[in-house]
Order: sequence, then C-alpha cells, then structure tokens
Amino acid sequence: MSEIVLKRANVVKRVDSEDKARALEAQGFVRTDGTVTKKSESNAASEAVINELKGQLLNAGKVIEASDTRRGELEKELASMKEKLEEASKYAEEADKKIATLEAELSGTKEQLEAAVKKNKAAEKK
Repeated sequence: MSEIVLKRANVVKRVDSEDKARALEAQGFVRTDGTVTKKSESNAASEAVINELKGQLLNAGKVIEASDTRRGELEKELASMKEKLEEASKYAEEADKKIATLEAELSGTKEQLEAAVKKNKAAEKK
C-alpha cells in the first residue's frame, strides 16, 4: 500500500492506511499527496458555495449602500418640499386674511351704496 501524507500547520504525518488518514483528517489534517477523498471533494464544493455566497453578500452590500444613498437624497428632497409647503401655507394664510379684509370693506361699501341709493330715491319722491 502507498504512503498517505497529511499536513496541519507545520506538522506533517505519513500513514500507511486509509483508516489512519481519516482519523488524522478528523483532527484537521489535510492530504498533501494528491489523493482525494469524498470529504475533500465536499470541502471544495463547500468552498465554491461559500465563495458564491460571499459574492452575493458583496452585491447585497452594494445594493444596500445605493439604497441608503437614494434614501438620503429623498430625505433631502422631502425636507425641501416641507419648507416650500410651509411657505405656501403662510402665503395662503396671508391671502385669506387679505381676502377677509377686502370682503369686509366691500360689505361696508355695499351698505353705504345701498344707503345712498335709498337716500336718493327718498329725495326723488319728495
């Protein structure tokens, strides 16, 4: 049987049986002699999935960052709109006051005009 070489950090172990190699792999040793077990194939597949997930996570981070930037822009726009709305509200309040004043003046003028008309009619009858 051929020798199986396993390594962990700076420690290298050489064993002559598959059972001993599996026991060392359970302790964290990795084969370095080129032989491949189902476990190391599984590790490679897991690493591929992990790398894909890392990529997705990076993309999600970029999306979140763009979303945060857009949210900031929208908040600024909302604040600007609130200021404009407050200005328009003040202007409308002032306009309402002026309209009320003009209506009162018009009403007084109308009463004076009606009184003058009555006075003229009364003077014509005499």
